[in-house]
Amino acid sequence: MIEILVITISNPLLIGIYENKRLIKEHKLDGKTSDLLPSLFEELLKEFDIKKIVYVNSPGSFMAIKVAYIFLKTISITKGIELNACEGFEFNQNSPIKALGKKYFIKDGKNIKVDFLEKDCIIHDFKLPMCIEKYNFNEETLPIYNLPAVWSLRRKWMKVSVPATSANLGPGFDCLGLAISMKNQVIIRPSKFHSVSLKGEGANNPALKDNNMFISIFNDFYHNLSYKKRHFRFEFQNEIPLSRGLGSSSAVIVSAIASAYAIEGIKLEKDKLLNLALAYENHPDNITPAVMGGFNVACVQENEVKYIRREIPKTLKAVVVVPNRAISTQLSRKTLPFKYSKEDTVFNISHSSLLTAAFMAEDWEMLKHASHDQVHQKYRMKQMPELFDVQKTALKEGALMSTLSGSGSTLFSMAYVDDSKNLEKALKLRFPHFKVFVADFDNVGVRVEIWKFMILSIF
Repeated sequence: MIEILVITISNPLLIGIYENKRLIKEHKLDGKTSDLLPSLFEELLKEFDIKKIVYVNSPGSFMAIKVAYIFLKTISITKGIELNACEGFEFNQNSPIKALGKKYFIKDGKNIKVDFLEKDCIIHDFKLPMCIEKYNFNEETLPIYNLPAVWSLRRKWMKVSVPATSANLGPGFDCLGLAISMKNQVIIRPSKFHSVSLKGEGANNPALKDNNMFISIFNDFYHNLSYKKRHFRFEFQNEIPLSRGLGSSSAVIVSAIASAYAIEGIKLEKDKLLNLALAYENHPDNITPAVMGGFNVACVQENEVKYIRREIPKTLKAVVVVPNRAISTQLSRKTLPFKYSKEDTVFNISHSSLLTAAFMAEDWEMLKHASHDQVHQKYRMKQMPELFDVQKTALKEGALMSTLSGSGSTLFSMAYVDDSKNLEKALKLRFPHFKVFVADFDNVGVRVEIWKFMILSIF
């Protein structure tokens, strides 16, 4: 009986032909799995009466395993040949198998873990066994995807999007924030050379292409995660206004870190992403909702973000007023007092506590009382006095709360769905030179989408 053993996770690719369980012929081939398998099996099917094919379905290159499975499964169905599978560790003396960046798949008893190599660890090459009589092959042949494998970037692109955020929310200075469904997104594609395109907000500013904070942060993380030197095309589509207090910097930081991990196929928990972002923005009021979505109350303790999150129901809308000029965050902070009175401090502690409780209890009518502030808004809004009129108009026209977004210059208001359109109309009429719009709230936070394209020729 003729059986074929296929190992596509090795370099070179190994194919063994076995007669009555003993190796009679072998092929060692360099190149792409999708190119090599069709031509080789065309010859083998003519030369041998094949009864069984066995292939390695884990762990290793995700693309190589998937290509092998699709092709060999097709052969199995069309030619009536039995298909089995097995682990790659069977053929390299259980030594580590290359995984992600500097990490390896390591056999740990009955489990497989992904970790860095220990010092003096020996890695053995894959070899075809002389006899397969003692091997227990598995009839379950699907590729095992639950391990973070090495992904081929040859035909893959990814999209990362991060929502806008409104921080402080009145009294919650540097600790309260929420996410709004207005997004910055970046599409990253493998390329022969580095290139950048920018659409939407900031598209008319050539300095953003040359001195791009996203690419700087992305490269910092990518080069630490991978030995490989690759070029990418970055396509930015920005909806978040720059320097308007809607978290554009946080969106850049979060998306850059998430992209570097995703492009290497390394799973990144949101809690870890949040704490990595803290190195670039040392207060959590914007980065927390950017990562987590929804309403968040957060603080930093021993260089780690502690937070509680709450989803915002669809019965509420954000009504956003974006002035036609910016307020610098750094200059805005310089306008704040160096010291605060006991009365102002107690005022803000009590109001931010009540505001948080109102969100958690969904007592939306309480927001108008809880969103007052004595610490930062009045000082910052003096740089653009018409903001006081915007806030007053919003509250008069049905807003549940109206606060300076971050350090400004945007004014954020919250309203019931049924009141949001009338509020938008009133603000547009009163402030024709400002951009006014209604938006949903975002309860997801950062999103990563990966698209992979594969074309196979099956004879």
